[in-house]
Amino acid sequence: MDDQIQQAVEIACNPSANNELKQEALQFIKEVKTSNDGWESCLSLLHKNQSISEQTKFFIFQVLDEKIEDLNNDQLLHLKNCLFQYVNDLILNKVIQAVYIRNAIAKTMALLFCRIYVNIYPNYLKDLLSLIKNNNGNGGYNEMATDLYMRVLLVIHSEIGDNLIQRKRVNIEYNNTVKDAIRSNDVTNLTSSWKDILSYFSQQEPSDFINEILNNTVQSIGDYISWVEINLILDNDYLNLIFQFLGNSRPSNQRIVTSNTFMEIIKKKMPVLKKLNLMTVLNLTSVISNLNLSQSSQDLEFMESISKLVNAIGVELILILENATQEELANNEFRNLTMQQILQVFPLVFQFLRHEYDDVAVHVFPFIGAYLLFLKQNIVNENIDFSPLNNEEILTSLLNNIILKMKYDEEDDGSDDEDVEAFQEVRNKLKSFQESVMVLNENLGLSVLTNCINESLFGESKEWRKLELGLFELTNYSEILKNNIMNLPKTMVNASRPYYIFNEMLCKVVENAPKILVHHPLIQLLFFELILKHYNFFVNSNIVVEGIDKQVLVLKVLKIFISEFGVFNSNSKVKLRSWFIFYRFIKMTKPKVEDYILEELINNLLPLLDIKFSTQVAINPKNPTEIELENLEDHSNFESQLYLFESVGLLISFVDNSKAEFQVKLMEVILQPLFLNLENCINNVRQSKSNLLVPIQTHHLLMAIGTFIKGFENCFNANEIINEKFLNHLEQISTVVIITLENFIDFNIIRNATRFTLVRVFLILSKNVSLTNNLLEFILNKYLSLLLVNFDLLKISELIEFLNFIGQISHFLNKFQNFYGLLNNLITPLITKTSAIIDDKSIESDDFVKKEKENLLITLISLLISISNNNLTSLLLTPENGPIFGTIVNKLLNYSINISEPQVSKLAIAELNNLVVVLGPGYITDPEDINGKNVIVEDINTILINNLIILSFELPFKHTDFDIKNSQHRSLVTEIARILKSISLIGSPKNSDQPNESMINNLQMYMSSLNIQGNVIEDFLKNLMNSNEKEFNKYLINFITQFKG
Repeated sequence: MDDQIQQAVEIACNPSANNELKQEALQFIKEVKTSNDGWESCLSLLHKNQSISEQTKFFIFQVLDEKIEDLNNDQLLHLKNCLFQYVNDLILNKVIQAVYIRNAIAKTMALLFCRIYVNIYPNYLKDLLSLIKNNNGNGGYNEMATDLYMRVLLVIHSEIGDNLIQRKRVNIEYNNTVKDAIRSNDVTNLTSSWKDILSYFSQQEPSDFINEILNNTVQSIGDYISWVEINLILDNDYLNLIFQFLGNSRPSNQRIVTSNTFMEIIKKKMPVLKKLNLMTVLNLTSVISNLNLSQSSQDLEFMESISKLVNAIGVELILILENATQEELANNEFRNLTMQQILQVFPLVFQFLRHEYDDVAVHVFPFIGAYLLFLKQNIVNENIDFSPLNNEEILTSLLNNIILKMKYDEEDDGSDDEDVEAFQEVRNKLKSFQESVMVLNENLGLSVLTNCINESLFGESKEWRKLELGLFELTNYSEILKNNIMNLPKTMVNASRPYYIFNEMLCKVVENAPKILVHHPLIQLLFFELILKHYNFFVNSNIVVEGIDKQVLVLKVLKIFISEFGVFNSNSKVKLRSWFIFYRFIKMTKPKVEDYILEELINNLLPLLDIKFSTQVAINPKNPTEIELENLEDHSNFESQLYLFESVGLLISFVDNSKAEFQVKLMEVILQPLFLNLENCINNVRQSKSNLLVPIQTHHLLMAIGTFIKGFENCFNANEIINEKFLNHLEQISTVVIITLENFIDFNIIRNATRFTLVRVFLILSKNVSLTNNLLEFILNKYLSLLLVNFDLLKISELIEFLNFIGQISHFLNKFQNFYGLLNNLITPLITKTSAIIDDKSIESDDFVKKEKENLLITLISLLISISNNNLTSLLLTPENGPIFGTIVNKLLNYSINISEPQVSKLAIAELNNLVVVLGPGYITDPEDINGKNVIVEDINTILINNLIILSFELPFKHTDFDIKNSQHRSLVTEIARILKSISLIGSPKNSDQPNESMINNLQMYMSSLNIQGNVIEDFLKNLMNSNEKEFNKYLINFITQFKG
């Protein structure tokens, strides 16, 4: 068996072993671990054979670890005796094992301790201690035994005392029992052994082995201190032994362990008076101050550990004040001593805050946050004097250090996005500290902030990090004002002195932009973001800065945008971002500039409007006309370029309508190159399926035209005269776009771009339909006919957009007979084809397609709602569409009852309610419907009303999945309440509450057929007739809750 175990382990650990043989070995190992007596074979092998391989030893300890929980008392004692004998043999023979084997032995012995110490063998620790003393007559400690002893103690703590490990309640209770037993039986032996070990080995010749013993001993003190009596280690000799390991000459890892141990000591829970006494006795602030903490001579990990310790000192002192009783705080000696110690921490906090590495500095952030929060909470405390903490000297130094830490380090060039993002997280925390200081002392905070901005931006230094800090702080200043951190009266913020100072600085930054912006992309980005954020300053005439002409300032901003700092920047990130910011600035400020300046701006932008097509595109062999633009390398650049086209459109749209020729001249400058390129694309249409650059170029050109025209959407008000030359351009655009669509109809991206562009034109032309009627009719007839003929080409996403466009047509053109006729010819084929796609289960290939189809259904119902809301219900009853009216109603009823899609159900019920309101009496009641007169709806009760009465009761009462507690289902009840109110008022004059007796009788008869008691029906109908819609909705919810349970 012994040989089998060794062979199996060696094969399993051999990477070059035969796979089949390795599987057999692994299976054997598994059987050894799970068998009842496998552990005994392993223990026997360990005990009688010192020459076995390290892998086999490690395996044996794993087996023992897993079996300890299952052993009985006798077996546990046998295991204990064998392990102690094994360890004793190692010590006598001076066999030094590899570290991972020593850790494995320690773990097994610790797990065994946890099992037997309380009830089976309480002398376990004493036996361990007996191993570590030398028996050579010279006294002292055996290195090997002491090393093992400390490793066992560390594992014991991780098993019973480590609060970071989540455990079951029963395990926590047992662990507490073990800790109680240690406190009762061996805690003095433990703490004394630590002291003796530190004393003995600190006097020995240093070596890696001895340093490891010392480190583990110091760590054990830190681990156990949370649950052993602290007074056992608080005598001067003991503390001095520990303090020595912080010394400058000690190895870095030893100093780190010691620092962590002191952190655990001061974090030990105790009453505030005892905690203050502990902090006084330790005097750690003084100890740390005497260490050599120069950045060049210390490693980063050690500096982090000391930074954490300083932070812990500060936080614990703040907690003393926070947790103290009012009586304790009233004691001047207690309060002043605590505050004095807090103040003594600050020089160290500032030192670490200034550290060049953020990883060191961030560890003192919790103390800074706790200190500032304490001051804010006690700023108006009239009973206790905390003024020594809230002094200007400390706050000024703190704020200056916070701001200094916001500056980029000398080694950071600001080019790495990940580093910039990480530093931004540090800055965000520092910014919150800065705002807290501003709350505590507005004048001080404002003075330090403005001094920093002035010195950084307008001083002699032009170093980019300093300039960037200035702009960053100016941005912070703006956010402090926006969020009213200084708690100014809300009605006076814009008229306040701080607000005026900010606006003054903003103007100064614009005036000095050529000097400020030349240094770094981060500066340029901050500048443009700041300008956009405060666009209101440039347009609000009530915001005045002495000596500043806003019109001149806006021109300066525009020129900065259209320069090498902005839209022509050599840095692609700044360039692309500035294109968007420029667009937003133009859109929000609507700058009015003289004609020659506008023409100059446009001409300067022209090079950026050249659309480049260099990307090679792989053709999809399954469908060469399906192109995914997101897969193109330069697609994001083109998306950003579109902001420039809209910006140019906006700028030209601001030209006064009286200057039509000048406006059209500028339009031609933009459009003619696009038209010329489109013409070339159309001439190359035959190559489009073999060379995808042709349709991609066509798409980009169409999108550029559409986006340019989008800039004119708000150029005209409703019914405002649109000049003829401008209309001629829109007609030209529409014609070119439709011709392009005819030639590239197979390509999805062309269909999408065409729709986008024509919708832009439509929105402008619909502002004055009386003037643009013929042009609109031409465009829509051509476009809609093309799409209907090629309906099968459209993807579901395109259908959704198409239906939305029809909804826009119904909204803007509902008062014109020619467009009514256009919609009349469209409704039946459109609804029929769309419904066929929705009903076709064969195309539901995945969840994405199912979701798309659900969205298509929602859009279709929304179109029907749009038709009703826009006074066009008669469209559903014309000779062309009347034959499918019943089908439409039936589908809506089916959709209503399907509460697995609550949004669909809600919309369907809402549209059915619209039909009740308009068609309930059997004729059209909507006076705004231009073709609604004399339209009779036969069998409306059979088709609609009776079915809705049934629906109103079946949906909440008979649908097994309906749950009145579900918020979405409750919203369906709201729609049902509206339907029942509408049914009860069919035929009543508008705004009348006179019920329709016939409908009330129908409701009464139906409810009786459900075997509802007469008094319940009477109460239901009474509430229906006498309550308003909101009141009846509340009643109906209670009614359903009561009767459905």
